[in-house]
Amino acid sequence: MKHTKENYQILANTIRFLSLDAVEKAKSGHPGMPLGMADIVSVLWMDHINLMPKDYAWAGRDRFILSNGHGSMLQYAINFLSGYQITIDDIKNFRQLGSITAGHPEYEPAAGIETTTGPLGQGFANAVGVAMALADQQPKSKVYVTIGDGCLMEGISQEAASLAGTWQLSNLVAMWDDNGISIDGQTDSWFSEDVPLRFEANGWQVIRSVDGHDYQAIDAALNQAKQANRPVLIQFKTTIGKGLRSISGTSKVHGAPVGQPLIDKMREDLSWSFGAFEIPPEVNVIMKSITQRWQNYYDANPKITEVSSPSIDTNAIISEALDSQQKMATRAASQWVIKKIAPGLTQLMVGSADLKESNLVGWDDAQVFGPQNYQGRYVHFGVREFAMFAIANGLALTGKLPAVATFLTFMDYGRNAMRLAAMMQLSVIYVLTHDSVGVGEDGPTHQPIEHLAICRATPGLTLWRPASLLETAVSWTESLKGGPHVLALSRQKLAPIPHKESDIQKIKKGAYVLYETDQNPQVVIFSSGSETAMIYEALEELEGVCKSLRIVSVPSMDRFLALPLSEQKDIRSEDIPIKLVVEAGSSSPWYQIAHDATMITIDTFGASAPGDEILAHKGISLKNVKKVIMTRRQAFANKET
Repeated sequence: MKHTKENYQILANTIRFLSLDAVEKAKSGHPGMPLGMADIVSVLWMDHINLMPKDYAWAGRDRFILSNGHGSMLQYAINFLSGYQITIDDIKNFRQLGSITAGHPEYEPAAGIETTTGPLGQGFANAVGVAMALADQQPKSKVYVTIGDGCLMEGISQEAASLAGTWQLSNLVAMWDDNGISIDGQTDSWFSEDVPLRFEANGWQVIRSVDGHDYQAIDAALNQAKQANRPVLIQFKTTIGKGLRSISGTSKVHGAPVGQPLIDKMREDLSWSFGAFEIPPEVNVIMKSITQRWQNYYDANPKITEVSSPSIDTNAIISEALDSQQKMATRAASQWVIKKIAPGLTQLMVGSADLKESNLVGWDDAQVFGPQNYQGRYVHFGVREFAMFAIANGLALTGKLPAVATFLTFMDYGRNAMRLAAMMQLSVIYVLTHDSVGVGEDGPTHQPIEHLAICRATPGLTLWRPASLLETAVSWTESLKGGPHVLALSRQKLAPIPHKESDIQKIKKGAYVLYETDQNPQVVIFSSGSETAMIYEALEELEGVCKSLRIVSVPSMDRFLALPLSEQKDIRSEDIPIKLVVEAGSSSPWYQIAHDATMITIDTFGASAPGDEILAHKGISLKNVKKVIMTRRQAFANKET
């Protein structure tokens, strides 16, 4: 140990009282975890972690991630004391509108918050992704992640721990706040497995039963963890609400203010003479010492800089796609693009949840990521969609560009991580294939219905459902520009669409007139993806039913709805009397574009049958489109009469 017990203790108690005072002022929050983990963080900060708040984006820093994010005041308190962009007023405004000190940590590097956490276990999986990205770094930064009992109950922890152990991520240290308490009380009745044994089975080194309030034991465990050649779990035995004499060690201190009388009693018990939000002078001295240690480390190590990728000529890729007239599934069109961009886009990391040959996300000479090759850029995630999506967030947080793949319907497994990617505006690309009931015989469990609507309803997430090689190429290249994007891709081959060069810029806007017979059409059909290809292939038959026709392709409703209304007007075709929407998915999003349209969509689950049969059974067929056009035209004619 490098410091006196009194030094560790005064820093820990400062964290405790800042946490208590903030929760009490807000009349909301979770004080128990910060009080229980303050001693651990005190030792970690004083002797082990290397940060640089004034250069917060420095690539050589260690990372600190709070997976049990309900204990957010622990992070806010220590980050404030460290000199990050958090002020004492921010601490006083805990959980108030506009404050950086939100109820759960929200991604803000300048404030030392490496990722948004709160849904339990996801921060742990993010940490695995960050450790992956840094695995080949020299000198190798450490990733310290705190986890609670709740994180370990969530299934994502098993998925992520299994992968971290398989990949032998020796830069990852998980610090388990093992206090045996959750909101409902003592966890013995619902959380009884041998967690250390589980992690050992996953290939982790486990340091068992460390007293989380013994500074010497904490220091020894962290030193041991830094020498490991695989990921480390430290089981810190702690008391939730440490210091609150009457309710510590109980669920009463987990998720609610404890009341001023108990705080006053704790001040008395600890001989703490400082008032609310008051920082002892000794702590300022300690933090100056820590800052100097960080500065020395920063000065002694070479500055790791981001290596810029060779540029790729996306215009050339799009031009080549424009000239193609191949009949192909859009999943194959996506692979065509991947093969063009992957060699030159070195920050791109691609992986699939055990569906590489179905998702078509491989490319020639792709090297596999693993303990023998941390520079590999293809990742075998196995059947672990939730961990894959959350690990992708961790990769994106380090500047990697992850593209992760599974079937569209299995998006459900990783949906919560996708939501956090949208919240943080991370650059993650989701390659989600088998995008409709056209998947066929696998049946309703594998046939997405509501998934396109869910993606479109998620703020900050852009869905692309392309209908051709050109639309796929544009979708991919637009997805490279930042933010989370979903590429919903077909299993079945689609007829080629002969595009014009002018279509390229129109596709980027999300919707465009693909075809029209004249300037004043009587019928407009809105569609996306495979249904657009079906309609275009049958233009001659459709014109036999209605000679005045407009086809609007909508590869990205999100992009289109983000346009000014003045730019949407012509595409919406509001003055055209007869409108149809054709899409093998939920009808609900389409009312935003064509509220008065006849919906040839699917709002019930599918069935097990060949793809063409189930599509026809659900009304997604040329025959039904023709029938609806004729019915609507007759009804319109009768109305006119």
